[in-house]
Amino acid sequence: MIKYFIRDEHLNTQKSFADFLKDLSATSDYCKVYRYTRFYDFFVNLIKALINNKNIVLIDSGFTDQEIINLGFFQELNKAESVGDNNSIRDGFDLIERLKNSHSKLTLFTSGTTGLPKLVEHNIPTLTRMVRSGDKYINDVWGLAFNPTHIAGIQVLLQALLNLNSIVHVFGLPSNRVAWSIKHNKITHLSATPTFYRLLVSTKEVFPYVQRITLGGEKSDPKLYADINTSFPNAKINNIYASTELGSLFVANGDLFSVPNSIRESVRVSDGELQIRTSLINSDRDNEWYQTGDIVEVVNVDPLQFKFKNRKTEMINVGGYKVNPNEIEDAVRLYSELSDVRVYGKPNSVLGNILCMDFVLSEGAIVDATEIKKRLSLQFQDYNIPRIIKQVFEIQKTRTGKLSRI
Repeated sequence: MIKYFIRDEHLNTQKSFADFLKDLSATSDYCKVYRYTRFYDFFVNLIKALINNKNIVLIDSGFTDQEIINLGFFQELNKAESVGDNNSIRDGFDLIERLKNSHSKLTLFTSGTTGLPKLVEHNIPTLTRMVRSGDKYINDVWGLAFNPTHIAGIQVLLQALLNLNSIVHVFGLPSNRVAWSIKHNKITHLSATPTFYRLLVSTKEVFPYVQRITLGGEKSDPKLYADINTSFPNAKINNIYASTELGSLFVANGDLFSVPNSIRESVRVSDGELQIRTSLINSDRDNEWYQTGDIVEVVNVDPLQFKFKNRKTEMINVGGYKVNPNEIEDAVRLYSELSDVRVYGKPNSVLGNILCMDFVLSEGAIVDATEIKKRLSLQFQDYNIPRIIKQVFEIQKTRTGKLSRI
């Protein structure tokens, strides 16, 4: 039986639910603009604001001081505000009801990998759109493997909190420590990026306690699904379409997303790009349709089904040709000698970009750049073959845990 409510593997500490309620009710102070420091302190501040109907802005710990100044929040960071008199929480039921009925607005930021991070505002209905609750979920143990200050992490926290589930914070830990934590804490539910799972399955560990695996935030591939099935033999696998701007909208088994009839008129594909009616995402934008920037392949029109291909911003211009790095990575991931790979562009005055690739060798394997180029030349045109290929010990990731393209 899991005795804790929150466990932070970074600090090797744990808190009971009684501790959490006590800390929520201990003071009437919270920070309306909060720069992430330690997970537990952040979580208490976040929930304290939400249950007291306070608007809150979350600042990623990875943002530099200059980025924060550019965002206009530097003077407000961690400045204490009062939540008023209605701060005391009686029990778990009281906490859940106040959270569900919260009128708070939560401001988050995109990862900011290209340019200044963009401000995105959400409320409790959009954040809990896909939360499942009920007696069947009361024994779930959630591994928090997303960045806590971004929408996917917030959604995991709310999913767990609305069912009073145990939460284990593992985001950013080395894969071997994550693997240990999954087994030690008997984690039953994991939600993370494909990059996270690729690193985790490379440990060759098997996790029989895990019941549900959720992927999101990046393109997946058939090899990854096969590897996950091996590492998590008793888990159901869901693929979620979501973004910071939209929240979670669609769920797929595998890589084929189906648009529910209930929102079919609010979804369309124009010139290969997925677009969402702004009214569906509680947006006050002037345009009727929100351009997601996601390039998809329509597999069926009625009902609408599609496969995610790439982000428009991830396409790499190489001498006038548009290169999809996911296609190259999918091919290379089939090479048994490699455990992970990253394809990206480096600016070049002549070609626009030079295509580059980093790879991590599987344990005991041997392969070099010349051999990789030779294999790729049998599958792709010349402009799709990376000119610079190097071995690394770890693939570079963004602050949200996704594979970096810069």
